[in-house]
Amino acid sequence: MAGAGDNQGQGKVIALVIPAIAVTFALFHLWFLSVGRLATLQLTYIHLAFALVLIFLAFPVVRLGPRASRARKIFRWAVDLSLAGAAIVVGGYVAINFLELASKGAGDPDRLSIILGVITTVLVIEGTRRVVGLALPILAILFILYAFYGRSFPGMLAHRGYDLDRVASVLYLTTDGISGLPLQVSATYVAAFVIFAAFLDVSGAGRFFINWSNALVGWVRGGPAKVAVMASALMGTISGSAVANVVSTGPFTIPLMKHVGLRPAFAGGVEAAASSGGQIMPPVMGAAAFIMVEILGVPYTDIVTAAILPATLYFIGILVMIDLEVTRLGIRGMDRSELGSASRIFLANGHLALPLVLLLFLLFYVDYTPTTSAFFATCAVIASCYLRRGTFLPPRQI
Repeated sequence: MAGAGDNQGQGKVIALVIPAIAVTFALFHLWFLSVGRLATLQLTYIHLAFALVLIFLAFPVVRLGPRASRARKIFRWAVDLSLAGAAIVVGGYVAINFLELASKGAGDPDRLSIILGVITTVLVIEGTRRVVGLALPILAILFILYAFYGRSFPGMLAHRGYDLDRVASVLYLTTDGISGLPLQVSATYVAAFVIFAAFLDVSGAGRFFINWSNALVGWVRGGPAKVAVMASALMGTISGSAVANVVSTGPFTIPLMKHVGLRPAFAGGVEAAASSGGQIMPPVMGAAAFIMVEILGVPYTDIVTAAILPATLYFIGILVMIDLEVTRLGIRGMDRSELGSASRIFLANGHLALPLVLLLFLLFYVDYTPTTSAFFATCAVIASCYLRRGTFLPPRQI
């Protein structure tokens, strides 16, 4: 992870610990997707504990340069390891004692549950701050304060207010708090599809999509810009993330766009706009799609089907705008001699896309659940890599 090191400040131990935790995290979810059976609170808090530990180790509380004093390094380690340990405690407590906690509920919490509830809330807010900044934590704090001081609000916004015991227990011990719908979706659908996308990308499918797109449309007017759109659309089918899309396709497409004469700002804008469509490109879409499934109570296949037309129109709209711009500037495509053969690229590596085909088959024709489909598709990624010698996946990469 990008935040895992600041000039090797985390050290060799952290460089080994973070991947080990991440692998265990993935194996836990693969176990759950295949044969595991856990209660909702158990699953969500194990998932949350893993995530928070990774966050506190990979995104240190302070960034230290190579010349930082020993005292500052000790302070950072003390804070990050303490928070990671606290995450294990609050998650493990619910996972181990969930039956007792479920029988008591939020109406009769003991003192330990209240303390752990406060700690969990602080950990989630701090973890969120480290990853996405201040906006979301501030919003969460404001709503928590509203729960305490609702009696001071005017008119229809007023309520009787709740004490610390009530707020902490509801946030910690019920599925109406931290272990609510977003975390449940993250621990099931999102985890399953993130693991699938990661395996598919490491298998070389991402490179195949980029190279194939380049060979197909790189020669047309403004070719590299249109390659960026097509590659982002194809990558969007497996990533469901705008950020992952930019990271995968941007380093290849942006230099090519600049090479044929497009302004750097325009090249960056094309990549950003095209990659943003990855969140709405079926079948693997962003977390919002899975939240829609739970809120609306409709099958995931209905969401996928409904997303096909708007996603297609989105990318067509970007292509039209690019074509108008490159026509105005008189920018041509790349020389065909610089491009590979689309048919040869497809024959050599097209099998890497078979797990994506299997995912669609299981979703639409076998009527498996999204999580089960993602699990079998993940297994198929490993199998598909061994269909050709040139795409063998070494055990270390797995």
